[in-house]
Amino acid sequence: MFTNLFIHYFTYTPFARLFAIACLARPDTFAGMWTESDDRYWIEAEARIEARLVDLEGRGFVLESSSFKQGWTDDLRIRVRPALAEGLERARAALPAGHNFKLVSGWRSWAVQQKCAEQALAKLRAAHPEWPEERLFERRREMAPLARIVPGFDSHRYGGEVDLTVVDATGQALDMGVPFSYVTGPEAALLWYELKPELLPAEVPFRDHRRMLMRAMSAGHFEPYLAEWWHWGMRRDCGAG
Repeated sequence: MFTNLFIHYFTYTPFARLFAIACLARPDTFAGMWTESDDRYWIEAEARIEARLVDLEGRGFVLESSSFKQGWTDDLRIRVRPALAEGLERARAALPAGHNFKLVSGWRSWAVQQKCAEQALAKLRAAHPEWPEERLFERRREMAPLARIVPGFDSHRYGGEVDLTVVDATGQALDMGVPFSYVTGPEAALLWYELKPELLPAEVPFRDHRRMLMRAMSAGHFEPYLAEWWHWGMRRDCGAG
């Protein structure tokens, strides 16, 4: 018994540790409540967070929902948590004059997440017919996990991430080298052109455009998903608002 308690104590978050101690002291008081170690906690969190999401419409961004465009939903909105919307506005203020963000994805319902995962796997199969199943599924997990439970608020499933690019004053997207959801090669990695030993003249703008994106997103307190230049989430120390 004491061994199990010891293991649980050191695997809980600090809040959950206090919660666990309280449950041990008065188990009747907390019967039926859940912690972050329970699947039910995250399933119930979906409804709580969805009710607090804000629509990015009216904030001056360029919006083009990829989920709507793919026919996965009839909802045109791109919604995120309030703190992320505020972060995007800070990031946009750090862009050069006349530039803006074009957003294609924010919060994803479980139904939409399943569609994303199916599409990712289909794209990977088409681009890499030589890959074994294990590698295909591992890469799919990195791109769009087929998982109802995502134990972290900094994810699309909980409105804590966005997919976006930068557009100029005419609304034209800056060329980042490869498009959204690129799966053919490694060029989708955010730092690909930054770390490449020798850039071709045509690749210099790709590096510079990504630098612009990185500077702006850093000003908004975002963290990158390094495997995909378009994929950004709020820093974990910026709260869950």
